[in-house]
Amino acid sequence: MILFSRELELPASAVKKAREQNFEIAGYAIDASSESVRAPRVVRVGLIQNKIVLPTTDPVLKQVSCNFKLCSVVYYFIHY
Repeated sequence: MILFSRELELPASAVKKAREQNFEIAGYAIDASSESVRAPRVVRVGLIQNKIVLPTTDPVLKQVSCNFKLCSVVYYFIHY
């Protein structure tokens, strides 16, 4: 959970698809006060918290490659 936010209800299809791909998704809205200099706008931020998939004794290049592969699954999910 994020402080000073409210959790958004995500589409059931998105939650189901994420569960099938073995990762979690969450959405939060953070409200801000109006500014006097610029108009209100919506800012979207995406975060990925990855995990160590391979043993830390494996070669670094192999670990990085595996992390990219894991993150690419999430990236594909977000865009399609």
